[in-house]
Amino acid sequence: MKKSNTILKAHSYFGGICTVEFTENGWRILEDTREKCKDGYLHICDESAEEITNKCRDVMLNYFYNHRKENPETPGIGATPQEKYWYGMSIEKMETIGNNGKKSFYA
Repeated sequence: MKKSNTILKAHSYFGGICTVEFTENGWRILEDTREKCKDGYLHICDESAEEITNKCRDVMLNYFYNHRKENPETPGIGATPQEKYWYGMSIEKMETIGNNGKKSFYA
């Protein structure tokens, strides 16, 4: 059964982690202990859902394209959730869902 939320974690090279929960209604930072540098990419962890709803996936896609505008210190989404949750999606479809169809490069 698909879940309406999932949790991803980013580990900083300089120490600390950032844990972000994605739901069908948005995303929120649960914990951010990264101190020196706000680096790292969000990846699958033990708390991550096996499968998520399309609505939750769409929130993740919106975050992927726009998170730096909303909060410049949030980590990007790494390869493991992209492969797990967006498998088989074209770039065009991802841009349509997450970036209102605008061409964009991941920042």
